[in-house]
Amino acid sequence: MGPLYIYDTLTTSLIFISESKQWLYDSIGIHHLTLNKSILNRSFYLNRFILSLNAIDEYSEDNNLASKEFIDLIQLMKFEYVPLQPTSKKY
Repeated sequence: MGPLYIYDTLTTSLIFISESKQWLYDSIGIHHLTLNKSILNRSFYLNRFILSLNAIDEYSEDNNLASKEFIDLIQLMKFEYVPLQPTSKKY
């Protein structure tokens, strides 16, 4: 597998390139099913990020983050994350 591109839809820019899925599992704690679903279904991760195996020409490449900055941003977004679909009510 080649690189994995992470785009921020808020800034419309490429923010990070990971060399492996394993690095993402270990560094940001993303579950392998969540990662694969985001890539295959082109669904947003944390309602904000696009994870792609391909470069997206429409996105700027000016805002690449260092590994620590990227991890910190993801942790902050996890803290602030509100699912688009609320969980079902328990009766």
